[in-house]
Amino acid sequence: MIIEGGTGNGYSTKVTKENQLFTYSTTISELATISFLKADAYTVSSTLSNIATGSCIFFFRNTDTQRSFLTHKIVLGASIATQFDIYQNSTYAASTGTAIVPVNLAAASGKVALCTCVGTVAVATVTPGKQVARYYVSASESIELDFGGAPILGLNNDIAIFVTNASSTNTIGVTMTGYYKEGIL
Repeated sequence: MIIEGGTGNGYSTKVTKENQLFTYSTTISELATISFLKADAYTVSSTLSNIATGSCIFFFRNTDTQRSFLTHKIVLGASIATQFDIYQNSTYAASTGTAIVPVNLAAASGKVALCTCVGTVAVATVTPGKQVARYYVSASESIELDFGGAPILGLNNDIAIFVTNASSTNTIGVTMTGYYKEGIL
């Protein structure tokens, strides 16, 4: 059975033998859509070693006054069994740690993330805020946390990641991806 369009342009659609409209679609993530249409999706990574237990190893604060930063994924990994604690709205007193510049996922774009992001060495001046998650990673393993756009970081909201079970022999990796979106503050 064929259903013809009513516009006179000759378009039609197929109906299956179960009397259902035959359709086809492709779904892409919002991260990919924002990267493609607005060039406003980013990734940021940090690798650390010789970290004391209880250290803040990664800090990201949105400083954009017009848009929120939506967290897409965080990947955590360690060479020895490690506990990761993720906090929001922590206190960041001074610029310790090494500044990290997020990379725009649209390679040809010149846009930059408006944020404060530190890591690479322990960030000594961060006091934990509200704990949102705790994850355990086995030795030489990683875990991918798919937040699907949450947590949502409005102006001066942040994510801080702390570790326990750290040692001088532990190598830790953190990668976060996300994107900016208007209208959510």
